[in-house]
Amino acid sequence: DLVTPLDWDHFWLNEGFARYAEALWVENRQGREAYAEFMGFIGPDHHPDMFVGDGLLGDPNPILPNLLVYDKGAWLLHSLRLLLGDQNFFTLLDAYANEPQLVHGSVVTADFIGLAEEIAGRSLDHFFNPWLYTQTVAKLHTGVEIHPRGETGAVLFDFQQLQDVWLEMAIPVKVHCGTGDTDAVLIMNQRSQQFTLNLDCPVDSVTVDPEGLVFMEQAAAGAKFMSVVGPWPNPLGSQGAEFRIYLLESSDVSLKIYDARGRLVQDGAPGLLEATGPAGDEESIPHVWPFSPEAAHPMAAGVYWFEFRAANHRFVIKTTFVH
Repeated sequence: DLVTPLDWDHFWLNEGFARYAEALWVENRQGREAYAEFMGFIGPDHHPDMFVGDGLLGDPNPILPNLLVYDKGAWLLHSLRLLLGDQNFFTLLDAYANEPQLVHGSVVTADFIGLAEEIAGRSLDHFFNPWLYTQTVAKLHTGVEIHPRGETGAVLFDFQQLQDVWLEMAIPVKVHCGTGDTDAVLIMNQRSQQFTLNLDCPVDSVTVDPEGLVFMEQAAAGAKFMSVVGPWPNPLGSQGAEFRIYLLESSDVSLKIYDARGRLVQDGAPGLLEATGPAGDEESIPHVWPFSPEAAHPMAAGVYWFEFRAANHRFVIKTTFVH
């Protein structure tokens, strides 16, 4: 509470830190395994779509209780810790909480990023921008080759990010030898990258992301259960607009609309929809759902958040209504 976000766009600076402080407490009291379990609970276990469809962390919607700023904010900090290493990361936390120009004042995300880049000694645009301003999840292809060389060995890693927006990320690996294990963290600062680790022992096997604590999907990961695209037109006006809804399985789909103050404007529709296939597949024919603002009175000009839900999945779209 020594530093207070200037406005809602920077709210993750409070709540993301609050949630991650819970994880750090668990790690300190119960150990690393409990920490990994906690991060899973606030990550993939609770958010099977890896926060895709929940909106943008750097431009959050006002729906409460909304776990985006809490859980994804914590995962951003965890991933930054992997990237910087423990020493630099905790130096950053200390600097952020004690920076004279920030203490007892209002902060914005750029203040935290500036300190992080100062400690890292480089730009972190390819880390922060995807985390804050997109819904990117790394979809990683991992290739591993083991080269035995007598009493020594080498491992060649070939990593490729397959998603549209690539991001800088740290990938822990564990190399297993008969004489013991070797841990390393590989920093991926390009879309496609190769690494070589030389060992003083024959290599038996290799584990990528041994703790399951990298925010990524394997390249073979399946399509999302639900995707929503639109509206057309955007901004939408009194003539209404259309949304396209894709479902992997038939499901009841509900809609809630909230205004910028977090007030519920509409609750209901679209109803039971049949499966259509994954978004982006040329053979998938989506449900075209027409929205009429007359069904959501009173609806003044302004910014609104459309929250679609199907089963345990959620998709939020921010849009603007003009008369």
